[in-house]
Amino acid sequence: MQRTTLILTLLALLALGSAAQASSMKIAPELSGALGAGLMYGGLGANVEYAATDQMSATAGLDLTGDYGFFVGGRYYFRADSPNARGRITLGYAHVQRAYLSLKDVDHTDRLVLGIGWSFADTRTGKGGLELDLTVDGTLSVGYRF
Repeated sequence: MQRTTLILTLLALLALGSAAQASSMKIAPELSGALGAGLMYGGLGANVEYAATDQMSATAGLDLTGDYGFFVGGRYYFRADSPNARGRITLGYAHVQRAYLSLKDVDHTDRLVLGIGWSFADTRTGKGGLELDLTVDGTLSVGYRF
């Protein structure tokens, strides 16, 4: 059941990405990295994001503590009036041994993740900055994007 849900979710993300790409301004693909804690980082780890357009990206996180946690998913960024702060929705799959920054005591979890987040860019460069995500089940992910 989880595998079917994951496949349908990824297909929906691809369809949404195609529609967004057709209606959004095309930008040069961009790859960025972040360090942080939470489901989006596979626990306590690193996250890589590949922005295909100004609104759609693919993201993956990997735990760096040896707990073998990971996260894979996609992000849809809302258009923003401010270039330094953007809202987003993240949908993906997480396998973590320990859910850092969780409102519940969670050990070892495999689950679909749906969250809303914000990216705050460095005001001098317009790049990097603080990343915050809150999942619908109350797990927080916090990091810094380079």
